[in-house]
Amino acid sequence: MSEHGAHGEAVVTFEIHPGIGVARVGTSTDFFVGPEPDGVPPARYRDDNGDLLRQAAQFRVFRCERDERNRLLNAREVAPGEATITWTVHLVNRKAAGEESPPSRGPTAAKPRNPDEADRTQLVIDPGPRTLTGPDQVARFDTGRFKGAVVPLGEIRSGADGRLLVLGGFGRSGFVRADGGPSPINHFANNSDWFDDVSDGPVRAVVTFSAGTRHEVEPAWVIVAPPDFAPEILNFRTLYDVARDVAVRRG
Repeated sequence: MSEHGAHGEAVVTFEIHPGIGVARVGTSTDFFVGPEPDGVPPARYRDDNGDLLRQAAQFRVFRCERDERNRLLNAREVAPGEATITWTVHLVNRKAAGEESPPSRGPTAAKPRNPDEADRTQLVIDPGPRTLTGPDQVARFDTGRFKGAVVPLGEIRSGADGRLLVLGGFGRSGFVRADGGPSPINHFANNSDWFDDVSDGPVRAVVTFSAGTRHEVEPAWVIVAPPDFAPEILNFRTLYDVARDVAVRRG
């Protein structure tokens, strides 16, 4: 939400940054915060038991001033002492209900994964949104199901600094068959009856100041991805390159 000024004056907006945050699954209950400006990588990526640390995505709310062309003039983080932040995150895994990968090209209709499942909702792991108000709170995405089997997708935490941490699942994958039989892996992506615990979804916030004024914040998105086992090696394409390419192709 923005506060509009007179002609030529700055417009005040409240925004979540980063606009797209990336978390990563891991087998450990411990975690580290993902890369940030001026941040340093963790000393190691495994805990004392050798389990892989999860990578948390951290989000903050900024009070921003922008000109009439939406160029950023000034920004400062909203401090916990001046306002209460209510965070809402909705993580979902729809992979098993999606199209086959790579997608079909040309006039051929896209083929769905798990084509024999009539009830497509059974393939969507959706625990529903979780909301935190104030610091030092925790909420878990532990009620989503795949064909009746519970598949936790992680949790959210609010820190004493007012920031939000989104943590993904524990790198779990498996299969569920009604007859209890095996479900072989015949493809790198398109295998019926299989699930995993990656996810993505919107990140929203509401800021309530001590004077009683309330602002809905420009939302963000979080992607919970697999581990990056070579974090110091850059990809040939950045996430920005991919997002810009999609935006250009869709006009």
